[in-house]
Formats: sequence, structure tokens, C-alpha cells
Amino acid sequence: MLEFTIGDKREVVTDSLIESFYGETGIGRGEVDLAQVRAFFVARCDRLQPSDIVTDYEKELSRLSYALYLASERGIKIVTVN
Repeated sequence: MLEFTIGDKREVVTDSLIESFYGETGIGRGEVDLAQVRAFFVARCDRLQPSDIVTDYEKELSRLSYALYLASERGIKIVTVN
């Protein structure tokens, strides 16, 4: 599970949500390390500027989807670990 804050809004992204984005976008082919995706997304959130802050949860999920896409483009493979 990944927790992050944007503005004054705290969000929680579960492993299953991350996995569902991989399923919906079709980019999850092969093995993926969720810890790497978490680290990648945290780094992306750290770079957000005040003008980037959104309150619409759907838009933030879109950012997560994009972050996962970028991770896959960089060759990060995701593996779920129980």
C-alpha cells in the first residue's frame, strides 16, 4: 500500500489498485515489482508543483496510471509479492 499527500488531501493506493491499472492499461506484461512502482510514484509526487495539485481523485488516479506507464517504458518490471 502507498500513502501520499497532495495539498491537504491524503490518498491511499493499494497494491490491488496498482495491479488493476496494469490490467486496464495492458502495460503489465511480465513481472513487476510493486515496491519499485511505489518508489517511482512517490518520486513523481515529490516533484509536483502547487499548480499541479488536484483535488479530483480521478485525475490523481490518472497520474498514477501515467506513472506506471513511464515505469514500464523505463523497463521496470512489476512483481507482486505476497
